[in-house]
Amino acid sequence: MLSKRIDLGSIPFGLYKTKDEMVKGRLVKFNQKDGLLEYATSDDEANAFVTLRIETNAGGDIKDHDKIKKDTRAVAHTLVKDNVWATTEVEGIDALKVGDKLTCGADGKLSKGEGKFVVTDISHFGSTPAVDVMYLG
Repeated sequence: MLSKRIDLGSIPFGLYKTKDEMVKGRLVKFNQKDGLLEYATSDDEANAFVTLRIETNAGGDIKDHDKIKKDTRAVAHTLVKDNVWATTEVEGIDALKVGDKLTCGADGKLSKGEGKFVVTDISHFGSTPAVDVMYLG
């Protein structure tokens, strides 16, 4: 899941079809060759967070509305220095502390490491743990 916390100019750079099924709140890259969004696997590849509006509020927890189907037009929000995003898509999320540095890992999921993101707050979306992360550019 993904939510803006501090917005200093991030814009959705478009509605592009997804190459595969995706999870909201992960880092993606735009593949210019085929015109599709796919998961980023490093900080250098990552140029956006992916999300999609919830089609319905009916039933379940936040995670029940977290999937983006293949070939769906998803929203990709650009990464802007000092913007803060809240995401559930972090490896080892329960062990993180404010100030921990994060990097883009496999399948666009953030993980602890010397990367371009830093944890600014620990929070929740419903019953699901989330962290606020600032993009350091």
